[in-house]
Amino acid sequence: MKAYIYFIINKITGERYVGQTTNFVRRKNEHLSQLKDKTHINKKLQNAWNKYGENNFIVEKIQYDNISKEELNNEEIKYIKQYDSYNNGYNLT
Repeated sequence: MKAYIYFIINKITGERYVGQTTNFVRRKNEHLSQLKDKTHINKKLQNAWNKYGENNFIVEKIQYDNISKEELNNEEIKYIKQYDSYNNGYNLT
């Protein structure tokens, strides 16, 4: 399966959200639409977006080919730990 780890990165603070998806374009558009509409479920990310503005966030991705769901989950956990995005970022779990 083709899948992605993606980051929503605050260019000012360096804080980030780490996520995973099998459809990057759809998931990116969902996040951005909700953030712009101020309806994102992740209030920590929404508050930062409101404070710093859309122009101070970027979205980056890493593509994986032929990766299992378990391997993708492990990659997401690895990056959450690497960037400490639970304590010093926008991940809530």
